[in-house]
Amino acid sequence: ALLKELRAEGIAVKIVDDQLKISFLKEGIGNDIVEKIKNNKSQIIDYLKSIEQDKFQDIPQIHSAANYPVSNAQFRIWFESESKSASLAYNIPFELKLEGDYDKGILENSLLYVIERHEILRTVFRLDEDNELKQYVLSIDEIKFKLLYKDFSITDKFSQETDQYIAVLNNEVFDLENGPLIKAALLKYQSDGYYFYCNMHHIICDAWSIPILKNEIAITYNALKNNTEPLLPTLRIQYKDYASWSIENLKQATLLKQKEYWLDKFSDTIPVLDLPLKNIRPAVKTYNGSTLKTYFDNHTAELIQAYKKNSTGSLYMIIAASLHIMLSKYSGNNDTVIGSPFAARENIDLNNQIGFYTN
Repeated sequence: ALLKELRAEGIAVKIVDDQLKISFLKEGIGNDIVEKIKNNKSQIIDYLKSIEQDKFQDIPQIHSAANYPVSNAQFRIWFESESKSASLAYNIPFELKLEGDYDKGILENSLLYVIERHEILRTVFRLDEDNELKQYVLSIDEIKFKLLYKDFSITDKFSQETDQYIAVLNNEVFDLENGPLIKAALLKYQSDGYYFYCNMHHIICDAWSIPILKNEIAITYNALKNNTEPLLPTLRIQYKDYASWSIENLKQATLLKQKEYWLDKFSDTIPVLDLPLKNIRPAVKTYNGSTLKTYFDNHTAELIQAYKKNSTGSLYMIIAASLHIMLSKYSGNNDTVIGSPFAARENIDLNNQIGFYTN
């Protein structure tokens, strides 16, 4: 339970030379968490030693080459992204509102520093001479990254024009063969106000990657501004190392057993979710969509937490079970298949990595 709590806080633990090693995404961790780790240190070490050691073994580095294998996740994304509309659907943009005076040159150098540090940010995808998809890591000069800059502070309609400018950037298709697969812009809307815009293709990043990228850009910017070296955690491996390691892992007995389980589970007819929809599904698949949010009131939230405590289940298990029941009531199906993404960063080597690990 404690390890799950630590993971939720972005904290990973590993045994190194019989000592507990801790790494975390944030700049620091709270005193209460530190106390919990100290008070349970021996139990954590015993637990980590008792479970499968291969989960915590170092991911091996591979030799330099002209190109490298892609992960299965990357191949899926690349295959779908052969369609322009699908590729656009995999754009992952974000914006940050900045207050104060920002130097465009220093910000661009900060981005170049982070892009050079993480090979995946300067990786492109091409078919080799055998017509197999490979990832190619370009040099920082070959990737030809430039920070875009636009000054909207001279117009009264800066909000409208900024939104229009960002909308255009959001609808630009990335060139997976030549890159770069990351773009960024500094948009000035008043004398001491900016928007920092960034967009990446999903084939090189996931949701976990975004806070890592934001944090490293901020640390690097402040360091370069003060003419000091950015203090960032050492990256022992790169994404290409993970991709090769993950492919080899698929040959292990444990994963082959899982594969057999799911092939057997879905060997019969897979149930189709037939909801009583008001509209008819379109004949051709689109990538239109929206996000709907809701909130539980305090009383309901307290009941859920109490149920979780008494049932020794997790919050995810309770919500997933509730979703299954709700869909069953609407559709009349006893069986429903729900796909659920997970971070897939069990190995501590992946804690500070930018890349597409989600499965």
